[in-house]
Amino acid sequence: MPALKNWLTLGGALLGLTVPLICLGIRYVSNSLLGTWVLLVWPSSIMTMAIFHPGASAVINFAISVLVNAALYAGIGRLLAQTLTSIERMSKNGI
Repeated sequence: MPALKNWLTLGGALLGLTVPLICLGIRYVSNSLLGTWVLLVWPSSIMTMAIFHPGASAVINFAISVLVNAALYAGIGRLLAQTLTSIERMSKNGI
């Protein structure tokens, strides 16, 4: 099961990297503001408000937002893997 933990963590991190890009692609194609559903799939998107600060670097703020999102998704993947491992261990022990 250690391989499952690693794969779910890596998969979560990759998903966390691609979700913001998909959201921005949808925004670019539809040319409108995204709804509140974005906060559900990209929770660190709130950090992109700092882009509008006069002294802020847009690229650095966006990169930090995406990396935080990847870390959140990796943590969720790791938690899911830990839960599945615990369930498997309990079922083997007959609990």
